[in-house]
Amino acid sequence: DALRVGVAILKKLVIYNEGRKRAGYEPIQIGMGMNTGSLILGTIGGADRMDSTVISDSVNLASRLEGMSKMYGLDFLITEFTYSKLNNPHSYSVRIIDRVAVKGKQKAVTVYEVYDGDSLKSQNLKNKTKKSFEMGIRLYQLQGFDDALEQFEKCYQVNPEDPAIKIYLERCKRHIKEGPMPNWDGVTRLEYK
Repeated sequence: DALRVGVAILKKLVIYNEGRKRAGYEPIQIGMGMNTGSLILGTIGGADRMDSTVISDSVNLASRLEGMSKMYGLDFLITEFTYSKLNNPHSYSVRIIDRVAVKGKQKAVTVYEVYDGDSLKSQNLKNKTKKSFEMGIRLYQLQGFDDALEQFEKCYQVNPEDPAIKIYLERCKRHIKEGPMPNWDGVTRLEYK
């Protein structure tokens, strides 16, 4: 249900931004992060001020995903934990984005983009490049940077506006230049929140 609501928000935002564009205003861009897991919900404070909140590693990871949406230039990111709980994951437009270890954590998490809320043009372009894009990510994670670069260049020819493609093109070129890395595990380690 939460995933459907996120997609619905993004679809409404596409329509809203079309009106903003016609009126001469810049479009609004938002980013969402979603994770699935246990949490603690409670009310804290005293007689003069009370506040309800949720805390847990699951909540923290969802917050970090929201921040990562800006880094990748994508609107809606989910974790492998949310993806694995979907009743019918193939009813959504989803592509793998990265394996990430957030600041303060050693364990990596697979991150996916849900792009059903994108414009129809963007959805079509991501669908056309999905197979090569995901192959590029697999090759990248296996340190096959030359082959990965070839896949991402194919994607770029079709969809040069996709920020995730641009990120991987830059990463591959940098790693080719630097050469093989000892202890490589293909995980992106984030040093900020």
